[in-house]
Amino acid sequence: MRRARGIAACVAVVFAVSGSGLTAAQAAEPTGPEVKTYVVQPGDSVWSIAAEFYGSGDKYPLIYQYNEFVGKPPFLLKPGQILKLPILGTGPEAQLGWLKREVKAKPPRALDWLEAKERMNLWRLYRVATGDESAAHIVFEDRSDLKLRENAMLVIYGASASAARTARRDKIEVMLEQGTIQGGLAALDEAAAGGPVNPMVVKTPSGQVDIYGKLAQIQAESIASMISVFDGKASVSAKGATVEVPEGQGTVVKKGQKPEPARPLPPPPGWVDGAGTALVAIVQGQTASWEAAWNGVPEAETYRVELATDATFKQVLFDAEVGKGVNKLKLADLAAGRYAVRIGTRDAAQLESKPGLAKEIEVLTLQPTRALDAGPDGVLEAVGFLKLGVPKELAATTTVSVDGGAARPGTEPIYLATAGLHALTFKKGSAETTWPVRILGVSGAFEVSGEPLARGDGNAVELSLDVKDERGRKALLPGLVVESSDGKTLPVNERAGRFVATLEPVAEDGPGRVAVRARWLGGELATREVAVEKRVVPEVVEHTRDLLPMAPNRVGRGLPGPLSTVVPESRVVLDATLADDAPGSGALGLVLQGEWAVSEAFGLDAAVVAQDLVLGEEGAVQSRIGDLALGLRYAASGEAVQFAPYARLTLPVGPGHGARLFGVEPGVLLRILASPEVSVDAKVGVVYGNDFGDASVANLGALVGVS
Repeated sequence: MRRARGIAACVAVVFAVSGSGLTAAQAAEPTGPEVKTYVVQPGDSVWSIAAEFYGSGDKYPLIYQYNEFVGKPPFLLKPGQILKLPILGTGPEAQLGWLKREVKAKPPRALDWLEAKERMNLWRLYRVATGDESAAHIVFEDRSDLKLRENAMLVIYGASASAARTARRDKIEVMLEQGTIQGGLAALDEAAAGGPVNPMVVKTPSGQVDIYGKLAQIQAESIASMISVFDGKASVSAKGATVEVPEGQGTVVKKGQKPEPARPLPPPPGWVDGAGTALVAIVQGQTASWEAAWNGVPEAETYRVELATDATFKQVLFDAEVGKGVNKLKLADLAAGRYAVRIGTRDAAQLESKPGLAKEIEVLTLQPTRALDAGPDGVLEAVGFLKLGVPKELAATTTVSVDGGAARPGTEPIYLATAGLHALTFKKGSAETTWPVRILGVSGAFEVSGEPLARGDGNAVELSLDVKDERGRKALLPGLVVESSDGKTLPVNERAGRFVATLEPVAEDGPGRVAVRARWLGGELATREVAVEKRVVPEVVEHTRDLLPMAPNRVGRGLPGPLSTVVPESRVVLDATLADDAPGSGALGLVLQGEWAVSEAFGLDAAVVAQDLVLGEEGAVQSRIGDLALGLRYAASGEAVQFAPYARLTLPVGPGHGARLFGVEPGVLLRILASPEVSVDAKVGVVYGNDFGDASVANLGALVGVS
């Protein structure tokens, strides 16, 4: 609706400007009043801007006059546009300060209520309304102010002197149609005002209240109005009669009747534990609660409890009435910071006492190093260990004691490692609070997981450490370390809530026992002695290595193949083979090869044909230097199956003998451990290369052996 009115106003003003006889230059460069800038906000129209800055949307032509681009089609304002607004001789009657929840404002002759916002200008005949659990603070130009409680509706009438640029201040005048307001004049200095003090005039459906003071409360209902004067005095008029109400007294005006005589207000209640500061401790990510407790007042019909951000109570976060039989109220959801609480008494006539002494609440936010969870009784719990710190800005003025011990400065961290319920007492000046926290005990146990694992020439043991808190839940502990009795620190991995470590074989042959210990920041957690056995690996027959497929007709003819063991070893081997190349002939090959185990899994090897003796049909003997082979492999081991991918490169280094080959051989070695004494070995390889014959050759072969 606001945007629709703004568009209509834009169209209307185009004709108004055209008919005024203003030239474009005159419209673009007006002379006269000083101007200020305004950034267009979403939802703004020329009508709403004129209503806010000049008190009436009818004054929208001023915006066109000082902003030529606005008057061009399509006559719409865009957020972010900068407008020039002339500063006229009058200003707004008041401005909205702090707002809480649902607050609406309505300009005169407007059809719709606008959503109020902080620093919104209020002009003559503006209406302001608050919803449920809402509040608004209205500040007039001379700093006089009014605070609207929930479900209140107010109409602005009067203006201030500086707004009208007159010598003396005009009266502040409002109409309270319903609800409760609290406030008054900013100052009572007659000399500064240039004459007698003009009151703040509040009209209600029952009569008129002239406030001559800084703080009074007026509650307007359909059948009566209740006036309570806290500071200064007030004159209450109705049906031709006036009653003077001094400070500390109040009166009731029933609709259609004269004001009742002034009478004393009820006394405010006192705090059970006295005024001062209350301290509350919480941890990061949580909010605090604090219970207000006061002494009962015989005249009380109800009590009003107010919670604000400071002792001025300009920004009231919580405002509630409770019955006369209630003397305690829990204030919840308090974030870190300082607050002020006060209690007022309301009697049967709904006259309210002057606010009692405010009690300050300071919420202290502790900084834990570990996550805290609420236990079954609501007490926060940490598993095994907790370190706490006080915020730096409060640490220097705060002391801490644990379980009734000696107080220590808040600048020192707090360490809790003993299982059980602890009480931390924080003190700041005369204020103190006790904060409970529970440390849950932890336990751990080692278990051997599954069968021993092959590690080099031994059987490694996989250990799992099951850590739980005293409630039987999986627990994570800071600084967890597993150590063995041979002086090693074992690497630990967290796996599905269990901590797994691998214990390597002992150095000597045969069975051995190794003790392991788990410890963390809280001390020793678990110990166990584990048997770890060194395993003697039987030798593998080396000639099976040479039966791997190589180039055609070259199987076993002195061409080196990968070593047969899956796990790399560091050693040197001399191998001799005899094979038939053709009917009636044979060949004796001598191969020298060495291997280097770079790590437990990765190995390099090299081989060279040192001698190649060829026996022909006539017994002729020929001797030549053969080829060079370079290889590598990587072993992956499991409990029952071991395998190793490998690759070989063969280079012809011998001069012109028939065994020369240039080629590449990728393959895989496989060992299946059927039992500690029986294993099945397999090789699968592919050779692709050139034997310096007519064409390139390729061959796929496999070998399976049992040992």
